[in-house]
Amino acid sequence: MDARRRSGRRRLPHRVELTVGGVDQLWKLKALRDSLRGRPSDVRGVAQRSYTAGVAEFSMESALPPEELAEALVLSPPDGLKLQVLDIGGGRIQARAVAP
Repeated sequence: MDARRRSGRRRLPHRVELTVGGVDQLWKLKALRDSLRGRPSDVRGVAQRSYTAGVAEFSMESALPPEELAEALVLSPPDGLKLQVLDIGGGRIQARAVAP
């Protein structure tokens, strides 16, 4: 049995709040939102909470703990973007979209 099954990661979703700065154009916002929604094995219930002055806020349930979700987002970023994680803690991830 692999470690993911033993840990019960599929049965115990983590509530995660994701804040991403540097989203200064609407295509970046759409790419980010579509990328999150396109990860059905990792996240569900993706909701965009706000978008103000280049900062997008999302909430979701994740099968991964926040630190592993942050790693997955960095290793497999939205098309045309690169994400830099600034802070992880307490069910939240703070990141910045930077030029690839």
